[in-house]
Amino acid sequence: MSQDVEALIDLGFKAYGRGDNTQAARWWRMAAAQRRSDAMVNLGLLVNNPTEHCKATQWFFRTALLGNSDGMLSLSKILQEHGDHAVIQNWL
Repeated sequence: MSQDVEALIDLGFKAYGRGDNTQAARWWRMAAAQRRSDAMVNLGLLVNNPTEHCKATQWFFRTALLGNSDGMLSLSKILQEHGDHAVIQNWL
């Protein structure tokens, strides 16, 4: 099973490398459905832009709950950028 999840993550990186963000997101969502926090971080980074920061925040929040330090730092950063200072303290 874990090899299958690794393959999904690798396929996501290959698609991302080709510039196919839609396909990368598809592979990473499949891995995220199996609770792979690194795939969730990738999804958050993929959608972390001014128009979709809410989606990025949701992905980073999920990773933080799973104990992923990259997710915690990304969540803190995005909350800081949007002025949610009280919430940040929970993740630092």
